[in-house]
Amino acid sequence: MATSPLVFDDSLLNLDSPSARVPDGEYLLSIRGVKTDVKEWPDDVRFKWDFTIKDGPAGIGQIIRMTTTMKAGFQFSLGRLLNAVGFDPTKLVGESIATEAKLDALRTKLENTVRNREFGALIVESKPDGDGRRWSNVNETYPAEEYAERSKSNVAAVNGPPTVRDQRADEDDVEDLADAVSKW
Repeated sequence: MATSPLVFDDSLLNLDSPSARVPDGEYLLSIRGVKTDVKEWPDDVRFKWDFTIKDGPAGIGQIIRMTTTMKAGFQFSLGRLLNAVGFDPTKLVGESIATEAKLDALRTKLENTVRNREFGALIVESKPDGDGRRWSNVNETYPAEEYAERSKSNVAAVNGPPTVRDQRADEDDVEDLADAVSKW
């Protein structure tokens, strides 16, 4: 009986730490960075976000990940995230990105603008997949100012009362991003 050889694939190169698995609850997160993921242009394009857990029932300092899609009709998670950090997503409606290079330029501008901004998030554990694995999902995002009130529902308080800095985007940031997209 012939056996297939063991082949090392490019998954070997994924050195990112795994996304944290934390209990359900309200969390204060900070945007750490974003990458583009283009599986098929333009139908399967995504932003892959990394967040740092700043406060919540568990996982302080750990990384949690979320993917937002650019697929038409399914951009609501991106819109909610941008809104949570003070951007008016209506300024981007109707704009188009024609090439992967322009998408990467947008990603860079977006990342530089929103890095370290804080927002609140409801994190819930997924249902088990076919192999019984579960993971933590960012289910809802909202402005950081709402975190103190919403976090009262957390079962376990960690680090005492949260402190939230207002890092919402100012009007110049919003206009600058919208102008950059419209020029592409």
